Amino acid sequence: MREDIHAIYENSVNQYKNINFNEVNEKDLTNISIQIKHLLEDLRSTLDYIAIDIYNKYNKRPARKIYFPYVENGKTEEEFDKYFNKNLPNVKKDNIRIYKTIKDIQSFNGKLWLSELMILTNSIKHVELKINKIHIEEHTIATDGETATRVVGNISIQKTGDQQYGVFGEGQVFVSGTGQVLFYPDGIVKIGNGTYNLEDKSTNNLQVTKSFINKLFFTKLDNIESQQVINDIIKGIGKLINDIEKYLV
Repeated sequence: MREDIHAIYENSVNQYKNINFNEVNEKDLTNISIQIKHLLEDLRSTLDYIAIDIYNKYNKRPARKIYFPYVENGKTEEEFDKYFNKNLPNVKKDNIRIYKTIKDIQSFNGKLWLSELMILTNSIKHVELKINKIHIEEHTIATDGETATRVVGNISIQKTGDQQYGVFGEGQVFVSGTGQVLFYPDGIVKIGNGTYNLEDKSTNNLQVTKSFINKLFFTKLDNIESQQVINDIIKGIGKLINDIEKYLV
């Protein structure tokens, strides 16, 4: 496989690492949209370059307007086959492993990252790339000074019957570090090796800090977090490059 494919992909990975998804506000949306635009366009080019490499391996006629085979979500395997054979003639009969590798990442097989990349890059080319929503998620981090056990969530005390429980986020307790978290009546919480009364802040060394995480959403995929979409695309293309390179011999 050509060196420029690896170079573009590695550059895309570095672009992705330099995008700060968390510390962004409404004023930064245009700048981060431009960064993501360049990133997605490079990732799309990587796929088309891969398709040309495959085409040249199994066809003598010079490649013209060869695109990476994909069908939109809702399309059938039969429709995919027609588009695959149009762009990569001879490949299915000469190298079934490449055909199966590309078929496996289609949306009719439950893989969505390829379809999502095509939706976003088509929007870039013909309409716009816009992040239209920021969802701010509040986190509270409680740290036990003795054992450094950290509890992450939105802390509150909720009385249920004759018991009181710590409520973190939507009733979930998240712990990192060693030790465990236990809740007792009267607002007592045990974190790691320390026992604290959350209502009596003067007698415990439970350190509580708050932070906020921004979650971004694309206009075209407003039910999926932007960072997760791009992460899935990058992982998917990385695996695809390795698989095709292994079979393109």
